[in-house]
Amino acid sequence: MINSESRVAITAAKYIESREMIPKSFIKSLVDSEDIEMQGIAYRIFDQFPFLIGYKYTKSEYVDFMILFLRRCLLENPDGDFSESRYIAAHSIVSIYRALTKDGPKNNSELAKIRDMLKKVYCDSSEDVKTVVINGVLEHLFLEISIRMEFEDWKHDKCLRPAYSQAIEYCT
Repeated sequence: MINSESRVAITAAKYIESREMIPKSFIKSLVDSEDIEMQGIAYRIFDQFPFLIGYKYTKSEYVDFMILFLRRCLLENPDGDFSESRYIAAHSIVSIYRALTKDGPKNNSELAKIRDMLKKVYCDSSEDVKTVVINGVLEHLFLEISIRMEFEDWKHDKCLRPAYSQAIEYCT
């Protein structure tokens, strides 16, 4: 018997193989799912096959979903077929952040959402998650001085200062 996750994955694969446009209702069901694996399928579609998404979505919708999904991956460290482990999620955050930065100031609100998510995840999490935020995200972002400057407020925050300092040490 095929479980619902397998059925959804098969449906997604059929859309991708046939290069058929993926309906909004299908994407929405994945995005709105409580199941991290279903969200992982949506993530892969947005990341690798955005040209197959059969409706116009805003950059804000995209970033909001990516934040939701990648935050869950950082916190839960899933080990599924479609979800991302903590460190893979961290590298995805770095890639998305850099891509948004290259588009210039028009993405400031999306970049702020990502920084806010990282702040909350870092301050509210275990040492394991904090280590991933530092080693997997900040150290890589801080290699670019212009991005590092966007996190300057971290050095003045009691909770965030250790993360900022450790990431800076790596870059200097």
